[in-house]
Amino acid sequence: MSTHWFIFLSILCVTAFRFYIFDLLVTNNSPILPKFRVDSVSVSNFSYFDSNSSVTGNWNAQFSIYNPNNWMTISYETSLFHASGFNSETRIPAFNQSRLSQTFVDATFATRDDYVDRGALRDINLDGTPGSITFNVMLVTGFKFMATGSGQLVDLGSDYFTVWCEGLVVSLSPSYSSASGSGKLVKPRDCDVF
Repeated sequence: MSTHWFIFLSILCVTAFRFYIFDLLVTNNSPILPKFRVDSVSVSNFSYFDSNSSVTGNWNAQFSIYNPNNWMTISYETSLFHASGFNSETRIPAFNQSRLSQTFVDATFATRDDYVDRGALRDINLDGTPGSITFNVMLVTGFKFMATGSGQLVDLGSDYFTVWCEGLVVSLSPSYSSASGSGKLVKPRDCDVF
């Protein structure tokens, strides 16, 4: 084999290897959206008024957020939390999440005489027997993917995403006295991120 062919094949092999490594780095390090889950929801001072289908209560929802990215941290801006069916919203403060980590975030809100579709309430009777309420949660947040480069964080781009958690069922234990019922989430739920 001549020297020219050897050099040509060597350059071809090195170039193919570089493209292979580049492809591995790009496909394995593309930003992946985080995974959200509602781990718990609790309500205290719960009361339901059958005459106007309204509820009152103090609610707390806890999310677990997992960052599946190997090389990127995620910086979340202030998030807006909204429980559908209720006329209340709350803000979740900004926070950073390091790579391959799980973070827990609480959202607390109150409802006062909020109208709720009767179909969302199940088996709630005025005699104090247990029942449940079903609702959805939406979280809208801005975020930035950050990577470490030369010992500093490098901004890889920012955007907004919406987290939608559907079909949260809270089992209620109403009391005979008003504003003293309570409840807990029946089962944790994974959320859709888009």
